[in-house]
Amino acid sequence: MPLRARRTISLIRLLRAAGPLPRRRRMPRQQQPDGIRLAYFNALDDAVCARARAAFSRESHVIIADLRDLRAAQGKLDGDGRALAARRQDADPPKPPPPGSQSAHARRAIDHAASRFAAAFHPKELHAVARRFGEATDKHSRRELDKQLRAAVGVGLGQLERPATDKIDEWAAENVDLIVTVPDRYFDRLRLDVEDAYGSGMHPDTLAAQFEADYEVSRTDARRIARDQIGKLNGQLNQARQEALGVTGYTWRTVRDNRVRNDHVDREGQHFEWSDPPEDGHAGTPVMCRCWADPDIDGLLAAL
Repeated sequence: MPLRARRTISLIRLLRAAGPLPRRRRMPRQQQPDGIRLAYFNALDDAVCARARAAFSRESHVIIADLRDLRAAQGKLDGDGRALAARRQDADPPKPPPPGSQSAHARRAIDHAASRFAAAFHPKELHAVARRFGEATDKHSRRELDKQLRAAVGVGLGQLERPATDKIDEWAAENVDLIVTVPDRYFDRLRLDVEDAYGSGMHPDTLAAQFEADYEVSRTDARRIARDQIGKLNGQLNQARQEALGVTGYTWRTVRDNRVRNDHVDREGQHFEWSDPPEDGHAGTPVMCRCWADPDIDGLLAAL
């Protein structure tokens, strides 16, 4: 029997000798940190997505206005654009700029917005945000495993757990590296849209709508990171705590809805050893996985 398991059993025996433990109950299923996932996304949305959009706000209006003037000069607008072209017929009509010059000007405007965002962006501030939600996930993981142990063994995790190495800082740093790609991809999409707009004769209103769509894509990126990373950390902390207690395996559990991937549906209720992970990783750690690992404590109970 592993040393960690012998230590856990010894502690439980000592606690039993001190007095009767609560009656054992059926182990409850762990609850997922869905509220933390949502709160983390909202924080990333405010700290990154909204700020990147605000940095581009002035340039977006200028680019749309320039494109509208260009289309009016080309006689390609309708509605308000036709009226604008008609008003200009009394004066000398504007000459279209050389091909590519306005798209280059628009790209430079986006570059300025990206630089302004980068200058105001503080990785330390973002690290603090990530760490705060990492700590919340740590508390959630501990609470859920404690609930299971109290039911199945009659002993709380706090009476068995040794102080663990703080892994939250490392997780937060990795999250910052992921999160900074969100605004980078946002500004890259804006540049591509400008190229397309000036090269294809796109209507200004269409480009404005595309700018809004780019912002929503950046929010989707942030939401995906929040959901994936909180779930992954929760799974890693759950594994570390179980292994620290000498638990060598677990039962794979899913949320049992229609979004669970097929191969994970097949794993519901199956036993896995922590030393032998499935091809895509233990429960909770694959990308966007919402599964979790219920500890298999039969070995500990048999030794009591």
